[in-house]
Amino acid sequence: MQRSSREEILSFLKTTPDSSVLSLSTALNLTKADIRYHINLLQLEGIVVQSTPKQPTGRGRPPTHFSLTPGYYADNLHEVLIEILQFLPDKKSTLTQLAQQLIKKMESSPQKNVIKQLNQLVEFLNLRDYQAHWETHRNGPVIFFMNCPYRRILEDHPDFCQMDIEMVQRALGCTVKHLQSFSEINSTKCKIQIQFFSQ
Repeated sequence: MQRSSREEILSFLKTTPDSSVLSLSTALNLTKADIRYHINLLQLEGIVVQSTPKQPTGRGRPPTHFSLTPGYYADNLHEVLIEILQFLPDKKSTLTQLAQQLIKKMESSPQKNVIKQLNQLVEFLNLRDYQAHWETHRNGPVIFFMNCPYRRILEDHPDFCQMDIEMVQRALGCTVKHLQSFSEINSTKCKIQIQFFSQ
């Protein structure tokens, strides 16, 4: 099966870090505009960062080089997780139970006000690499995930979105509305509308 441009870029950067747009374009036979487009998305996702080449590139302003973030090399847990999911008789129910177990690790008190609850939830999520924050909106607070820990498998296993929704609902004791997901094409964030009161 032919790999996508994104996959080709990631594969090349694995073996050839500190690569410029020109070197990527030449090696992969893609236009520089295509390379820049994918590099920009990968930077927004926190997968690619600008880097400094170890060897000088000559006179004048050096071209910008790019490398994968250290975390991208971390492990193959996503592959193991995919295999484990195949053995679950009721994947949706299992992920719901997992969300319940995870959120128990967050100390919470019904006496806390909304702002403290949201701040505590964001702190809990950020310890798990969601890069979360929340903003005030007309229809209620919106939580943003700028990273999805399950991004690599989300396309084939969208149930992980529901697990996150379940965690947020249980942490705050309210219903939520999923406004945007990483599973959508070219999406760079996840947005969850908090509904403390019925709309």
